[in-house]
Amino acid sequence: MSRRGEVQFVAIRVGRSNDPRECLGLAIELKVERATALGYLALWEEMILELGDARSGRLPRGYTAAHIAAKLGWKQQPRRLIEALKRAGVLATHKSVFLHPYWKTSTTGSYALERARMRDYWRERQAQQRAAKHTEDVPGDTTESPPGVHETSSGTTDINQSTESGASPPPAPPRAGGSVGAARWEWVLKNHKRPANPEACTRYLGGLTDENWALVQWICGLPPGGGGLIPLWKKRVLRLDTDRLLAKGAFLQLRPEWVEKLGQDQRTAARKSKPREAASPERELERSETEKIARAAAAAPFVLAQLKDPGLSDAQREKVKARWRAAHPDVAPPWEDAAEGLATGDATV
Repeated sequence: MSRRGEVQFVAIRVGRSNDPRECLGLAIELKVERATALGYLALWEEMILELGDARSGRLPRGYTAAHIAAKLGWKQQPRRLIEALKRAGVLATHKSVFLHPYWKTSTTGSYALERARMRDYWRERQAQQRAAKHTEDVPGDTTESPPGVHETSSGTTDINQSTESGASPPPAPPRAGGSVGAARWEWVLKNHKRPANPEACTRYLGGLTDENWALVQWICGLPPGGGGLIPLWKKRVLRLDTDRLLAKGAFLQLRPEWVEKLGQDQRTAARKSKPREAASPERELERSETEKIARAAAAAPFVLAQLKDPGLSDAQREKVKARWRAAHPDVAPPWEDAAEGLATGDATV
């Protein structure tokens, strides 16, 4: 467990206030100003540093939605705040414990992990020195301190001491992405028309969830101009280079369309995979009879109109009847089923 309060600040990366999912999405959902939404994000991370585990980004068991609402200064229904933070992607729950889902790759979380790593380093070194002193076998060479770390006059580590006057800026967070980000970047290079800033993109790609990575892959497969009549905002997103597409989460603007397409594809696959029931001979016969009757019913008004023509001779009238019987051999002629006889001048049908 990382000691509470050992990280003295919350870091806000440049551009976070413009993140369409985190800050802007939170502001829209809670109906607050963007600066207020950014403050909620900072206070949530501060709560983890103050009360929780700075290594994993978890609050201790027992903290509730009301506690988080009180810390963030939210005066309305706590559940509404919690759901908004979940949809913004900065809060999740696991077995009734609140946590930050991507804490280890966030700016504040990565710095907290670096501080924890340094503390573990010095704890191990001091344990080795005590063991060597106890056995009177102190080695001649001592391990050098990592850059930027000083020792006190007593020989203990002072990881809070600044190298300059005033507050010490945090070291650069560890590089994110790793092999996952590198592999994804190789795929993007082959499939995106405008790759840019490979180092930053590798870091962004390494921090994406599997779901968001699938969304990015789908976007890379779309025509850059969108094709056809599409909204101007969508064309702008599709024409972005990879750095701008990933840095501010612009790809998330196409997520609703992607989710709808996934649903359609799943429904289509379900219909295709569903086995068709083989119709019984009786059912096929019944269907055939029904279709015959339907065709005859559709043709009956036309035939009756012909037979009512006063200018039609008896020979022509018989030809019309013969054609009907040839086309519908198993259906009773409509002139026989008529409630009244068809009279055409002096001739009777």
